[in-house]
Amino acid sequence: PSLIGQAQYVRKILGDDIQAGKTSWLDTAVVLPEEALLMPVLQAVPADIQRINVTMGYPMAASELWSLMSDVMKMQVHVRRKGEECMFYHKHVWSVFSNALFRRLVEGESMEACRDKIAQIKQAAKYYIPQSELSGFPIFDVIFKPVVDDMTLADKEQIRKLAEYQQSVISYIAPRLSKDMNVALEADFAKEYWCAVNRLKAMDLAILPATYVRLLDSLLAVVSVPFSGEPLRGLQIMGPLETRALDFRNVVILSCNEGMFPRRSVSSSFIPPELRRGFGLPTYEYQDAVWAYYFYRLISRAENVWMLYDSRTEGLKGGEESRYIKQLRYHFNVPVNSYI
Repeated sequence: PSLIGQAQYVRKILGDDIQAGKTSWLDTAVVLPEEALLMPVLQAVPADIQRINVTMGYPMAASELWSLMSDVMKMQVHVRRKGEECMFYHKHVWSVFSNALFRRLVEGESMEACRDKIAQIKQAAKYYIPQSELSGFPIFDVIFKPVVDDMTLADKEQIRKLAEYQQSVISYIAPRLSKDMNVALEADFAKEYWCAVNRLKAMDLAILPATYVRLLDSLLAVVSVPFSGEPLRGLQIMGPLETRALDFRNVVILSCNEGMFPRRSVSSSFIPPELRRGFGLPTYEYQDAVWAYYFYRLISRAENVWMLYDSRTEGLKGGEESRYIKQLRYHFNVPVNSYI
Protein backbone atom coordinates (compact mmCIF):
# COMPACT_ATOMS: atom_id res chain seq x y z
CA PRO A 1 0.00 0.00 0.00
CA SER A 2 2.46 2.67 -1.17
CA LEU A 3 4.43 3.77 -4.21
CA ILE A 4 7.68 2.46 -2.75
CA GLY A 5 5.94 -0.79 -1.84
CA GLN A 6 5.01 -1.29 -5.48
CA ALA A 7 8.58 -0.64 -6.57
CA GLN A 8 9.95 -3.14 -4.06
CA TYR A 9 7.43 -5.77 -5.17
CA VAL A 10 8.88 -5.46 -8.67
CA ARG A 11 12.08 -6.98 -7.25
CA LYS A 12 10.13 -10.11 -6.22
CA ILE A 13 8.39 -10.36 -9.59
CA LEU A 14 11.60 -10.02 -11.58
CA GLY A 15 13.62 -12.25 -9.26
CA ASP A 16 11.15 -15.01 -8.36
CA ASP A 17 8.07 -15.07 -10.58
CA ILE A 18 9.96 -14.50 -13.83
CA GLN A 19 12.76 -16.94 -14.61
CA ALA A 20 15.64 -15.69 -12.48
CA GLY A 21 18.41 -17.31 -14.51
CA LYS A 22 17.34 -16.15 -17.94
CA THR A 23 20.00 -14.75 -20.24
CA SER A 24 17.85 -12.13 -21.96
CA TRP A 25 15.37 -9.71 -20.40
CA LEU A 26 14.34 -8.20 -23.71
CA ASP A 27 10.91 -9.86 -23.59
CA THR A 28 10.05 -8.27 -20.20
CA ALA A 29 8.67 -4.76 -19.80
CA VAL A 30 8.01 -2.72 -16.66
CA VAL A 31 5.40 -0.05 -17.48
CA LEU A 32 5.22 3.08 -15.31
CA PRO A 33 2.12 5.27 -15.77
CA GLU A 34 3.46 7.42 -12.91
CA GLU A 35 6.86 8.93 -13.75
CA ALA A 36 7.79 9.50 -10.10
CA LEU A 37 8.21 5.73 -9.70
CA LEU A 38 11.17 5.58 -12.07
CA MET A 39 13.93 6.06 -9.50
CA PRO A 40 12.44 3.68 -6.88
CA VAL A 41 12.00 1.01 -9.57
CA LEU A 42 15.58 1.42 -10.82
CA GLN A 43 16.84 0.98 -7.27
CA ALA A 44 14.64 -2.11 -6.78
CA VAL A 45 15.79 -3.96 -9.91
CA PRO A 46 17.73 -7.11 -8.91
CA ALA A 47 21.50 -6.86 -9.16
CA ASP A 48 21.75 -9.76 -11.63
CA ILE A 49 19.99 -7.68 -14.29
CA GLN A 50 22.99 -5.87 -15.74
CA ARG A 51 21.33 -4.08 -18.68
CA ILE A 52 18.32 -1.78 -18.41
CA ASN A 53 16.81 0.31 -21.18
CA VAL A 54 14.73 3.30 -20.01
CA THR A 55 12.55 4.84 -22.71
CA MET A 56 10.84 7.54 -20.69
CA GLY A 57 11.77 10.88 -19.19
CA TYR A 58 12.15 11.84 -15.54
CA PRO A 59 10.20 14.97 -14.54
CA MET A 60 11.94 18.03 -13.13
CA ALA A 61 9.32 18.29 -10.37
CA ALA A 62 10.49 14.95 -8.92
CA SER A 63 14.19 15.86 -8.78
CA GLU A 64 16.21 16.85 -5.72
CA LEU A 65 17.49 19.93 -7.54
CA TRP A 66 13.92 21.21 -7.98
CA SER A 67 13.30 20.64 -4.27
CA LEU A 68 16.48 22.46 -3.27
CA MET A 69 15.90 25.46 -5.55
CA SER A 70 12.26 25.69 -4.43
CA ASP A 71 13.37 25.86 -0.79
CA VAL A 72 16.02 28.44 -1.69
CA MET A 73 13.48 30.65 -3.48
CA LYS A 74 10.99 30.39 -0.61
CA MET A 75 13.78 31.51 1.69
CA GLN A 76 14.58 34.48 -0.55
CA VAL A 77 11.02 35.78 -1.00
CA HIS A 78 10.39 35.61 2.77
CA VAL A 79 13.58 37.34 3.87
CA ARG A 80 13.15 39.99 6.57
CA ARG A 81 15.32 43.01 7.26
CA LYS A 82 15.99 44.35 10.73
CA GLY A 83 18.10 47.46 10.40
CA GLU A 84 21.18 46.47 8.44
CA GLU A 85 20.77 42.76 9.22
CA CYS A 86 18.94 40.29 6.97
CA MET A 87 16.96 37.50 8.63
CA PHE A 88 15.88 34.15 7.16
CA TYR A 89 12.83 32.24 8.38
CA HIS A 90 13.97 29.14 10.27
CA LYS A 91 11.68 26.62 8.51
CA HIS A 92 13.04 27.57 5.09
CA VAL A 93 16.63 27.38 6.30
CA TRP A 94 16.05 23.99 7.89
CA SER A 95 14.43 22.74 4.66
CA VAL A 96 17.62 23.67 2.80
CA PHE A 97 19.71 21.91 5.45
CA SER A 98 17.55 18.77 5.11
CA ASN A 99 17.77 18.58 1.33
CA ALA A 100 19.64 15.51 0.10
CA LEU A 101 21.72 17.50 -2.42
CA PHE A 102 22.74 20.06 0.19
CA ARG A 103 23.84 17.29 2.57
CA ARG A 104 25.76 15.58 -0.22
CA LEU A 105 27.56 18.82 -1.10
CA VAL A 106 28.55 19.30 2.52
CA GLU A 107 29.79 15.72 2.80
CA GLY A 108 31.59 15.94 -0.53
CA GLU A 109 33.70 18.81 0.74
CA SER A 110 34.45 17.03 4.06
CA MET A 111 33.49 20.15 5.94
CA GLU A 112 33.32 18.99 9.57
CA ALA A 113 33.14 22.60 10.72
CA CYS A 114 30.23 23.22 8.35
CA ARG A 115 28.30 20.28 9.76
CA ASP A 116 29.00 21.51 13.28
CA LYS A 117 27.72 24.94 12.26
CA ILE A 118 24.47 23.43 11.00
CA ALA A 119 24.03 21.54 14.27
CA GLN A 120 24.61 24.73 16.27
CA ILE A 121 22.04 26.67 14.22
CA LYS A 122 19.42 23.97 14.73
CA GLN A 123 20.20 23.71 18.43
CA ALA A 124 19.81 27.48 18.88
CA ALA A 125 16.27 27.15 17.45
CA LYS A 126 15.91 30.80 16.52
CA TYR A 127 12.68 31.89 14.81
CA TYR A 128 14.56 34.15 12.38
CA ILE A 129 18.20 33.35 11.66
CA PRO A 130 20.54 36.30 10.92
CA GLN A 131 22.65 36.13 7.78
CA SER A 132 25.77 36.67 9.89
CA GLU A 133 25.25 33.21 11.38
CA LEU A 134 24.92 31.68 7.91
CA SER A 135 28.30 32.64 6.51
CA GLY A 136 31.92 31.61 6.65
CA PHE A 137 31.70 28.59 4.33
CA PRO A 138 31.59 28.58 0.50
CA ILE A 139 28.24 26.80 0.25
CA PHE A 140 26.75 29.12 2.89
CA ASP A 141 28.03 32.25 1.18
CA VAL A 142 26.52 31.18 -2.15
CA ILE A 143 23.07 30.11 -0.93
CA PHE A 144 22.36 32.33 2.08
CA LYS A 145 22.83 35.64 0.30
CA PRO A 146 19.79 37.98 0.35
CA VAL A 147 18.94 39.49 -3.04
CA VAL A 148 15.29 40.59 -2.71
CA ASP A 149 15.07 44.14 -1.38
CA ASP A 150 11.31 44.73 -1.60
CA MET A 151 8.71 42.04 -2.27
CA THR A 152 6.11 44.67 -3.24
CA LEU A 153 8.32 46.35 -5.87
CA ALA A 154 8.02 45.37 -9.55
CA ASP A 155 11.54 46.29 -10.62
CA LYS A 156 13.60 44.97 -13.54
CA GLU A 157 16.87 45.33 -11.66
CA GLN A 158 15.60 43.29 -8.71
CA ILE A 159 14.43 40.48 -11.01
CA ARG A 160 17.78 40.52 -12.80
CA LYS A 161 19.60 40.19 -9.46
CA LEU A 162 17.32 37.33 -8.47
CA ALA A 163 18.02 35.50 -11.74
CA GLU A 164 21.78 36.03 -11.38
CA TYR A 165 21.58 34.70 -7.84
CA GLN A 166 19.88 31.51 -9.07
CA GLN A 167 22.52 31.08 -11.76
CA SER A 168 25.30 31.51 -9.21
CA VAL A 169 23.77 28.75 -7.07
CA ILE A 170 23.46 26.45 -10.10
CA SER A 171 27.06 27.26 -11.13
CA TYR A 172 28.25 26.19 -7.70
CA ILE A 173 26.16 23.02 -7.53
CA ALA A 174 26.35 21.62 -11.08
CA PRO A 175 30.13 20.90 -11.35
CA ARG A 176 30.04 19.03 -8.05
CA LEU A 177 27.03 16.98 -9.10
CA SER A 178 28.61 15.91 -12.38
CA LYS A 179 31.53 14.35 -10.47
CA ASP A 180 29.24 12.13 -8.36
CA MET A 181 27.78 9.23 -10.36
CA ASN A 182 25.00 8.69 -7.81
CA VAL A 183 23.49 12.11 -8.59
CA ALA A 184 24.81 12.67 -12.12
CA LEU A 185 21.23 12.93 -13.41
CA GLU A 186 20.73 16.03 -11.26
CA ALA A 187 23.40 17.78 -13.35
CA ASP A 188 21.08 17.52 -16.37
CA PHE A 189 18.29 19.11 -14.34
CA ALA A 190 20.72 21.87 -13.36
CA LYS A 191 21.30 22.59 -17.06
CA GLU A 192 17.55 22.77 -17.76
CA TYR A 193 17.03 25.01 -14.73
CA TRP A 194 19.81 27.35 -15.89
CA CYS A 195 18.27 27.61 -19.37
CA ALA A 196 14.82 28.43 -17.97
CA VAL A 197 16.26 31.14 -15.71
CA ASN A 198 18.24 32.56 -18.62
CA ARG A 199 15.08 32.76 -20.78
CA LEU A 200 13.22 34.76 -18.15
CA LYS A 201 16.26 36.92 -17.49
CA ALA A 202 16.54 37.82 -21.19
CA MET A 203 12.95 39.10 -21.22
CA ASP A 204 13.86 41.88 -18.77
CA LEU A 205 10.49 41.74 -17.00
CA ALA A 206 9.37 44.40 -14.53
CA ILE A 207 7.34 42.09 -12.29
CA LEU A 208 7.06 41.19 -8.62
CA PRO A 209 9.50 38.57 -7.25
CA ALA A 210 6.58 36.28 -6.37
CA THR A 211 5.32 36.54 -9.98
CA TYR A 212 8.79 35.69 -11.25
CA VAL A 213 8.87 32.56 -9.10
CA ARG A 214 5.46 31.43 -10.39
CA LEU A 215 6.49 32.02 -14.01
CA LEU A 216 9.66 30.02 -13.51
CA ASP A 217 7.74 27.17 -11.88
CA SER A 218 5.35 27.13 -14.86
CA LEU A 219 8.27 26.86 -17.28
CA LEU A 220 9.93 24.04 -15.35
CA ALA A 221 6.78 22.06 -14.54
CA VAL A 222 6.74 20.50 -18.03
CA VAL A 223 10.49 19.81 -18.23
CA SER A 224 11.70 16.22 -18.14
CA VAL A 225 15.14 14.76 -18.80
CA PRO A 226 15.14 11.89 -21.32
CA PHE A 227 17.34 8.80 -21.03
CA SER A 228 19.35 7.24 -23.81
CA GLY A 229 19.93 3.51 -24.13
CA GLU A 230 19.97 0.44 -26.35
CA PRO A 231 16.37 -0.65 -27.09
CA LEU A 232 17.41 -4.13 -28.23
CA ARG A 233 19.13 -5.21 -25.03
CA GLY A 234 18.18 -5.56 -21.40
CA LEU A 235 15.07 -5.07 -19.27
CA GLN A 236 12.68 -2.53 -20.77
CA ILE A 237 11.32 0.22 -18.47
CA MET A 238 8.89 2.55 -20.23
CA GLY A 239 5.75 4.63 -20.00
CA PRO A 240 2.37 3.53 -21.43
CA LEU A 241 2.75 5.63 -24.57
CA GLU A 242 6.12 4.03 -25.38
CA THR A 243 4.59 0.53 -25.49
CA ARG A 244 2.70 1.17 -28.72
CA ALA A 245 3.22 -1.50 -31.40
CA LEU A 246 5.51 -3.52 -29.09
CA ASP A 247 4.92 -7.08 -27.86
CA PHE A 248 6.35 -8.53 -24.63
CA ARG A 249 6.06 -11.93 -23.03
CA ASN A 250 6.08 -10.56 -19.47
CA VAL A 251 4.46 -7.23 -18.58
CA VAL A 252 4.54 -5.55 -15.16
CA ILE A 253 2.28 -2.48 -14.87
CA LEU A 254 2.55 -0.27 -11.78
CA SER A 255 0.13 2.39 -10.46
CA CYS A 256 -2.93 0.62 -11.86
CA ASN A 257 -5.22 2.94 -9.94
CA GLU A 258 -8.36 4.49 -11.37
CA GLY A 259 -7.41 8.03 -12.36
CA MET A 260 -3.77 7.10 -12.94
CA PHE A 261 -4.17 4.23 -15.43
CA PRO A 262 -6.09 5.32 -17.42
CA ARG A 263 -4.88 8.80 -16.63
CA ARG A 264 -7.59 11.32 -15.83
CA SER A 265 -6.28 14.38 -17.65
CA VAL A 266 -8.37 17.01 -19.36
CA SER A 267 -6.75 19.55 -21.67
CA SER A 268 -7.75 23.16 -21.15
CA SER A 269 -10.22 24.34 -23.76
CA PHE A 270 -12.94 26.93 -24.18
CA ILE A 271 -14.91 24.55 -26.43
CA PRO A 272 -17.63 22.78 -24.41
CA PRO A 273 -18.12 19.00 -24.80
CA GLU A 274 -21.42 19.44 -26.62
CA LEU A 275 -19.83 21.49 -29.42
CA ARG A 276 -16.92 19.07 -29.59
CA ARG A 277 -19.30 16.18 -30.09
CA GLY A 278 -21.39 18.10 -32.63
CA PHE A 279 -18.40 19.07 -34.80
CA GLY A 280 -16.60 15.76 -34.50
CA LEU A 281 -13.77 17.02 -32.27
CA PRO A 282 -12.05 14.70 -29.75
CA THR A 283 -14.03 14.25 -26.52
CA TYR A 284 -13.40 12.59 -23.17
CA GLU A 285 -14.76 9.32 -24.52
CA TYR A 286 -12.18 9.44 -27.31
CA GLN A 287 -9.38 9.87 -24.78
CA ASP A 288 -10.66 6.92 -22.76
CA ALA A 289 -10.81 4.83 -25.93
CA VAL A 290 -7.20 5.67 -26.76
CA TRP A 291 -6.01 4.60 -23.30
CA ALA A 292 -8.04 1.39 -23.58
CA TYR A 293 -6.37 0.64 -26.90
CA TYR A 294 -2.91 1.15 -25.39
CA PHE A 295 -3.70 -1.28 -22.55
CA TYR A 296 -5.33 -4.08 -24.52
CA ARG A 297 -2.76 -3.79 -27.30
CA LEU A 298 -0.02 -4.16 -24.67
CA ILE A 299 -1.41 -7.33 -23.07
CA SER A 300 -2.80 -8.92 -26.27
CA ARG A 301 0.25 -11.16 -26.82
CA ALA A 302 1.65 -11.26 -23.31
CA GLU A 303 1.87 -14.57 -21.47
CA ASN A 304 2.14 -13.09 -17.96
CA VAL A 305 0.77 -9.75 -16.79
CA TRP A 306 1.20 -8.24 -13.32
CA MET A 307 -0.86 -5.18 -12.38
CA LEU A 308 0.00 -3.43 -9.10
CA TYR A 309 -2.01 -0.64 -7.53
CA ASP A 310 -1.80 1.49 -4.40
CA SER A 311 -4.62 0.62 -2.01
CA ARG A 312 -4.17 3.64 0.26
CA THR A 313 -7.05 6.08 0.59
CA GLU A 314 -5.73 9.57 1.28
CA GLY A 315 -6.32 13.02 -0.17
CA LEU A 316 -7.69 12.78 -3.70
CA LYS A 317 -6.50 9.18 -4.08
CA GLY A 318 -9.28 6.67 -3.50
CA GLY A 319 -7.15 3.54 -3.54
CA GLU A 320 -9.42 2.04 -6.21
CA GLU A 321 -8.11 -0.49 -8.69
CA SER A 322 -8.16 0.40 -12.38
CA ARG A 323 -11.28 -0.19 -14.46
CA TYR A 324 -9.18 -2.47 -16.65
CA ILE A 325 -8.78 -4.96 -13.81
CA LYS A 326 -12.55 -5.05 -13.36
CA GLN A 327 -13.09 -5.38 -17.11
CA LEU A 328 -10.74 -8.35 -17.31
CA ARG A 329 -12.39 -10.01 -14.34
CA TYR A 330 -16.10 -9.34 -14.94
CA HIS A 331 -16.51 -8.48 -18.64
CA PHE A 332 -14.01 -10.79 -20.31
CA ASN A 333 -14.05 -13.48 -17.55
CA VAL A 334 -10.26 -13.65 -17.50
CA PRO A 335 -8.98 -15.71 -14.54
CA VAL A 336 -7.31 -12.92 -12.53
CA ASN A 337 -5.24 -14.10 -9.57
CA SER A 338 -5.33 -11.51 -6.77
CA TYR A 339 -2.58 -11.25 -4.17
CA ILE A 340 -3.07 -8.99 -1.15
